[in-house]
Amino acid sequence: MVARYQPYSPETAEGTAFFKCVRAPFLAELVDSNGQTTDTMREFAARMEKEVGSEGPDAQRAWAESVINRCIARKHTLAYELSNHENYAYWPKHQSQPGLSDNQGFMNIILTVIKQGTNLSNNATGNASGNVGFGGGYQTSTHGSERFGVELADTGWMQKKYSEMQRQYLARLS
Repeated sequence: MVARYQPYSPETAEGTAFFKCVRAPFLAELVDSNGQTTDTMREFAARMEKEVGSEGPDAQRAWAESVINRCIARKHTLAYELSNHENYAYWPKHQSQPGLSDNQGFMNIILTVIKQGTNLSNNATGNASGNVGFGGGYQTSTHGSERFGVELADTGWMQKKYSEMQRQYLARLS
């Protein structure tokens, strides 16, 4: 059994503040300095459409959370995680690249996940359906036919990030 560290329950004030803080840096990858969406945002929206587009807004939001959480856990950029097939990146080698999408609804969900610090996925770093699992990790939520969970490689990611944030804060005080 994998030990679970969850400093915040889904959708609490403390959890919302934590996720807003750790996800905020990803906005620069999605919207440029002129407020225009980037190709990374359009690629993110295209992958959302292909992965969970028909599963409804809760699954879409949980999926976006899991992608960004995985980036945080593995210290990757969104661009890397969405398009690189090495190091177990989010998009598997066997799936075709979905290209880019201008679907504003998907883009709004992605921005909501970052700006509002949502945690519907309950700290997930991956999604699964059918017989696919979390590489030895554990499931945290279900939305539509999609399951969300923490991949074994990412176990303890929140504790590590929270501790890192505490150290940075204390260093600023001294």
